[in-house]
Amino acid sequence: MSAGLKTATTMSNIAKCVSAPLKPGWWKFTSATGASAGALSALTGLGGAVVFVPACKQLGMTAKKIIGTSVVAVTCGTAAGSIAYTQNNVTDIPAAVATGAVGAATTPLGQMIAKGVSGKTLRAWCGVALLACAPTAFMTKEKHESTQDADHIPGDIAETRAGGAAALALAGKADELVAKGGILSYLKSRSAAMAPAAATAATPDEKKQPTVPSVDESASGETPAHSGSAIENTKMQFRERLDAAGGDYWQALLNEKHNLILGIAVGLLQGTVGIGGGVLVTTYMSVATDMEVHRICATALMATLVTNTAVCTHHFVNGNVRLKVAAVLGASAMAASYLTAKNVSLAVPEPIIRGFIAAALVASGVSMFR
Repeated sequence: MSAGLKTATTMSNIAKCVSAPLKPGWWKFTSATGASAGALSALTGLGGAVVFVPACKQLGMTAKKIIGTSVVAVTCGTAAGSIAYTQNNVTDIPAAVATGAVGAATTPLGQMIAKGVSGKTLRAWCGVALLACAPTAFMTKEKHESTQDADHIPGDIAETRAGGAAALALAGKADELVAKGGILSYLKSRSAAMAPAAATAATPDEKKQPTVPSVDESASGETPAHSGSAIENTKMQFRERLDAAGGDYWQALLNEKHNLILGIAVGLLQGTVGIGGGVLVTTYMSVATDMEVHRICATALMATLVTNTAVCTHHFVNGNVRLKVAAVLGASAMAASYLTAKNVSLAVPEPIIRGFIAAALVASGVSMFR
């Protein structure tokens, strides 16, 4: 095929994204759906496809456009939620990046498998996958008696940094913490209480190292417990992973082998069915790890973002996106996802979140067979 013909085919496919008319008042239903999906994605880590897919189906889209539009909307919502969770330092960022990057790389293989599959079959596969994952929402790996390492030092940076080792130590305590004002309130109060201990625990050499004070430090003379910056929290977590591997980059990568393998499964599912990356990550981490549920949701959300960012281009080029619908869904999902992840989700008890996950999976799975 000549270059000119390829370009014409691509432009024709893109034009298909805006071709079909929508019913009057569609944007009201779409805005409400986007907001609901954004809030649900921030609470459960499922990405929102479990809401977007049935909604797009109600608008009369074909199976491929349902998937393409949902992927774009999910990417928008997960981006906002991931930023909020990362600012609170709840996400296991290295695990999410490892899973999402491999997922993005293996998605094309799943797309090749799905090329000869009909829309009805795709919906059936999607429904089966969602229903099969629903029971796992209530499965948890047995928690360890103690969450402190043998070389644990009270007041060290891992303990005072909200969402780091402290978040892992919250496993199984969600109900108790909500009664005390929420997990985020607990992390902030603990950070404030432990800040003096962290300063006292610093070694003489560390105290001699010159530092550039931040605006907060200059004003108050105290070092904040954590910056609240998504970029700084990301750098800190990757630095911790590398330090744990003795500074060996290859060993640090090998330490993420379980997440890398999970990424392969995510990519195949994403490419074949079109959605489900967040579902698989949430399912695996609930069953195979003792990670606290809020951290699971945040990590699944970011993994979905990394995978979907690469997948979006494929759907745009192939004309699988209803641009108007995707824009409204994405904008409303971004607003709701950020606000929920930043201010609400960490105060919701673990059993309620698991109930949300299971209910969303069942409802969406059943809708695929209608």
